[in-house]
Amino acid sequence: MEEKKQLHTFKNGTFPFFLAVFLLLSFIAGNQAMAAPTYDNLAAEFKALSADPKKSNLREPWEKLQEKLDAYVKKNPSHADACKAAYLGARCIEEIALRTHNPKDFKLTAERYGEIGKKYPKTEQGQEALYKKAEIEFHKLKDSKAAAKTLAQLLKIVRNEGLKKKAKALAAEIEKAALPPTAPPAGAAGGSDPEKNKDKQTPNESAPPKENFSQPTLISITANASDTSTNAIIELSEGAGYSWRYLPSSKTAGGQAALIVEVEGVEPNKGITGLRTISKGPVRHVHVVRASVNAAGGKTVPSCRV
Repeated sequence: MEEKKQLHTFKNGTFPFFLAVFLLLSFIAGNQAMAAPTYDNLAAEFKALSADPKKSNLREPWEKLQEKLDAYVKKNPSHADACKAAYLGARCIEEIALRTHNPKDFKLTAERYGEIGKKYPKTEQGQEALYKKAEIEFHKLKDSKAAAKTLAQLLKIVRNEGLKKKAKALAAEIEKAALPPTAPPAGAAGGSDPEKNKDKQTPNESAPPKENFSQPTLISITANASDTSTNAIIELSEGAGYSWRYLPSSKTAGGQAALIVEVEGVEPNKGITGLRTISKGPVRHVHVVRASVNAAGGKTVPSCRV
């Protein structure tokens, strides 16, 4: 009777059912373990993305990596690598800003660095984040007061001598930029050598000061795209004549359509290549170049990578 009962239970599927559930749960647990990368995995992914000239110019890969790093911090808030992952996530946002040159992206970067500095003030990454925040506030957002405030906060807690030296140098640069221009002492315009200073003397002392930019400077290139349209916004330091032309995919080396914008006299800005790569839409590259005039009076375009 006992043997029949056991056989009957087996035939009803009780044992195979529990076995199937056990195997399914084991499979799910194994997949979850595989789907949870370590900080070293994410750091290696950051390094690989930075070295990829094509993917690193796209916004999406940086955003996806940032999401992974944020998820790691949320899941491992007390882990020793949490502050490193948080800092690397802010680096992802900065990499986007350095390519878009959009003030909104730089502002978001500064805010994220500020959060890290506040949350991890005693760590190397937290203190480095405060320095990066001040640097962006001063150089990118042109907010000297905010940068000075951030540096004052950093100098109260900084431990690393190298970082302290950099912070003091940036504070001095901010202080110098805030000082009004000083006029030379009376009678000192010619100096001790009249011939040496002759070119500096001007007949009209009341002439207006020169503009900050003698030529238009490229400030930023931003693009909003859908599957059917692309809207590119090019910001310059001042107005300038321009023209544009569309290059179909068949006319480019990379096989992707591009928009070439020629701007008269445009000068590159620090860290700006003039090339904006877009992940989707009918146009995949926007390239701003300086228009020049050939001997016949027609415009020529410098060679550009599209």
